[in-house]
Amino acid sequence: MKIAEKMAAIHSMDVPLSKEPTWLWKTMGKWTRTVREERLSENIHGKKEPTWLWKTMGKWTRTVREERLSENIHGKNEVEQNIINRLKSVDFEKEVEWLKKFIVTVESPVAFCHNDMQEEWLKKFIATVESPVAFCHNDMQEDFEYCSYNYRGFDIANHFQEWAFDYTNPEHPFYFERYDDCPTLEQK
Repeated sequence: MKIAEKMAAIHSMDVPLSKEPTWLWKTMGKWTRTVREERLSENIHGKKEPTWLWKTMGKWTRTVREERLSENIHGKNEVEQNIINRLKSVDFEKEVEWLKKFIVTVESPVAFCHNDMQEEWLKKFIATVESPVAFCHNDMQEDFEYCSYNYRGFDIANHFQEWAFDYTNPEHPFYFERYDDCPTLEQK
């Protein structure tokens, strides 16, 4: 079976879970709470030392910087700080509220979704069995921790986005960016 057929099989499953698409909003809520708590902690304690969130974002921006920028050392640090400052200035809660309103206009059907459908997982899935129900029964504990009812469009878009990442990097950030591997319009 082709990938689209496997995804359609998963999306057509009737699983005894709440059919409300709350996973996406709960996940975003966790991240926005983390950002809010980090900002509050900085304001209350006047921390000069970066907190976990900003340290992590710093690592990500260093990775981006190292891979994409060819400026001198001082320019790289300035670019990194500008990215962190921009991220700190974003009102993520407002962005999530906008997304909630926007997603209703898209009319993406709610379906049972994997929510983390990566290429390697799909290769295994396709090679294992023809029936998604049998696969779920045999391997539910392996890679279904994010499964829930969600917007089908999110699951499909997330799958294509995952083409750009290779999770075999043993060092932080534990992935390699492979934007050349993003699917073409024809592949999508």
